[in-house]
Amino acid sequence: MKNNAELFKMKCKSYLHTQSINALRAYGRQLQLRSPTKMRKGELIEEIVKVLCGESAQQRGKKGAPIKNDYVQPKLLEEITCLQREYLGVEKEEAEEEGEEAEEETGVSLQFAIKPAMLSEEQKRYLTDFLNSL
Repeated sequence: MKNNAELFKMKCKSYLHTQSINALRAYGRQLQLRSPTKMRKGELIEEIVKVLCGESAQQRGKKGAPIKNDYVQPKLLEEITCLQREYLGVEKEEAEEEGEEAEEETGVSLQFAIKPAMLSEEQKRYLTDFLNSL
């Protein structure tokens, strides 16, 4: 019979194989892996799972260009967190998630860029009405 850590690794690998290589590379960058863009999908998944299980330390150094794309799909993060809770009993992650849920309930964060010169007067009125309704 497999223990929880082995089950976590197996489920995590299975889930990560369903993700695109770009999503995995972004997640690898967030986990501070060294050169996730140079790894193949299988290697990258192995390194991600090692970091999640605490078998390998995060490795990214301070050298090199800054990260251009640090967006990680929220669904990927949620699924990994669920797997960690289910198989590893991670408490810290739960507290962070509850804090995020409380923030989501209290307010909305919206970010976009619109050049007013590109909008007609009618569009400006609609936008103003919309923003005032928030």
